[in-house]
Amino acid sequence: MTAQVLQLFQKAMDTDKPTKALDISLQRLELTVQKVKDRDRIDAMKEREQALMIALHTALDCSARPFWLKSVDQKRMLYINPAYTSEFGISYESYGGHKDNELWHNTVAELFCGNDQAVLEAGTEMEFDELVTVKGENKLYRVRKWPAVLDGVVLGVAGESLGPADEGE
Repeated sequence: MTAQVLQLFQKAMDTDKPTKALDISLQRLELTVQKVKDRDRIDAMKEREQALMIALHTALDCSARPFWLKSVDQKRMLYINPAYTSEFGISYESYGGHKDNELWHNTVAELFCGNDQAVLEAGTEMEFDELVTVKGENKLYRVRKWPAVLDGVVLGVAGESLGPADEGE
């Protein structure tokens, strides 16, 4: 396309060598076209990411097990499903967008974040026992956590409660 435009300008100017101003203009035009193509590609990727997140959200909302997703810096809760609310008595409205230490005692929040960091560093699924206060009672829960990855980009740490930990283990 740029070559065709250049040929038209050369004919119009009746010269074999385009002017420096024309070269600069064509380079800017080419950069602008590339930026538009890049934006379109990014928009398509964002649309795909949103569709995948909606599908994941819908699937997890139907799960009987508590699931959650925390930000990649392990500081903010991004999602909890209805089973999480039912099991722990904590709604998304009270936890979503908040840091662990805004809801849990600092010792518990540090344990959660430490386990999340271990998962991110290992880049693989791991299981932990985590002590939480459920409706006023301290309980030890077995949880599975893993890096939530989309197209090679780590979105955060996903987790699933496997239920109260067996005291005999």
